[in-house]
Parts: sequence; structure tokens; C-alpha cells
Amino acid sequence: MSDAEKAIVDGLTSKVKELTEEREDVRRSLLENALRDAQIERDINGCIAAARAFEQEIELPKNPPVPPNLQGHLNAFVAGRNQIAASAPALKTYFGLTDGDIEPETLSGESAVPEMPRIADIILDRLKVAGKEGSKASEIRRYISRTYKADIHEKTVGMTLYRLKQDETVRNEGHKWFLASTEAKNPGGETPGSINSAKT
Repeated sequence: MSDAEKAIVDGLTSKVKELTEEREDVRRSLLENALRDAQIERDINGCIAAARAFEQEIELPKNPPVPPNLQGHLNAFVAGRNQIAASAPALKTYFGLTDGDIEPETLSGESAVPEMPRIADIILDRLKVAGKEGSKASEIRRYISRTYKADIHEKTVGMTLYRLKQDETVRNEGHKWFLASTEAKNPGGETPGSINSAKT
């Protein structure tokens, strides 16, 4: 191999090394950005759901409408993001990420996170499950965070509980909350009515 040829090969080798390092950085960024994008979407939905607890609707900022011929591509884009985010636990060590860089649970598809009902309906459902044991507002908020991946305001559950109390739908004993129809001293009592009968 001549000196000229060796210089060309050395240049190509150096370029491959440079591109490989850049590719690692780009892929790490893709993983981090996919996680952040998914978290932003969950937080937006959490804010909207929290506003509904106060019978208010938050309108999303108006974006250019998606042309019908691009809707399928956008859906595929979001599905791809979910697949990247779902790979985070397996790839975190490979890309040098820590547990603090990723969510405890990541999306594995569009149906991975159930649609979030009204806060009031969730509260009534959790109190129905709790029965005579009751539940604290903090426990309900943690349930919402785990189940719906929604970062609602820390006071939303408490304020909704007080509104339901004014409607005589729930009652409290200290920090514990119960359905108004649940008798703490009657373990065998059933809770009549449906959570859908709530006024909020």
C-alpha cells in the first residue's frame, strides 16, 4: 500500500470512528427525548383532567391541523416514540443512563396507559374499593399517578373531596375519606348507587 493509499484509509478509519461516536450521542438523545416527549404528553393530559375536576376545560394551543394524508404518518411517529421509550429499561446501561433519567414505567404502545376518567369518578371508585377502611387523599393521588401516569396538582384530589363532601357524596374521619353511604361500623354493608351518579 502506497503512502497515499494509507493516508486515504487512515482518513476513512478516522471518519468511521467519528461517525460512530456521533451515532451513539444521537441515539442516546433519541431515547432521552422520546421519554421526555411521552412524559410531556402525560402531564398535559393530567392538567386537563385536573381542570375537569373543577368543571373547566383547558383548550390546547391551536396547532396547524394535520392533513388527512399525514394522519397515518403522525400515528406511526407516536407509535415509534412509544417503542423507543419502552426500550429505556433495557438500554439504559448501554447508553449510560441512570434510573433518574428514565421513568419507572415506560410506554409500550398507545393502549399502555388507560384513558383517564374525571378525578371525581376516580375518587369515588377508589373509596368504593376501600370500603369501611377508607382512603387518604395522598393514597388516591398516588394511585392516579401510577395508573394514568398523570402529574396532577397535589391539591386537586383534596379539593375535589371537599366538593364531594359538600354534595354529601363522601364523608371524612380525620384524614380518612369514605363514601357517604359506607358505614364504618358495618363491615357487611354494601355501597348502593353508582359512581356515575356523582354530581362532579
